[in-house]
Amino acid sequence: MADFVLIHGGNMDTVTWNRLTTGDPVHTDDGKMGRNR
Repeated sequence: MADFVLIHGGNMDTVTWNRLTTGDPVHTDDGKMGRNR
């Protein structure tokens, strides 16, 4: 989801994002934030 990364990846840090995703890994191999569903 490119939109997902663009909207949230730049504004939220890993800790905050992890809280919202209940601790699931949020970083892909290239270091960008996002979750593939």
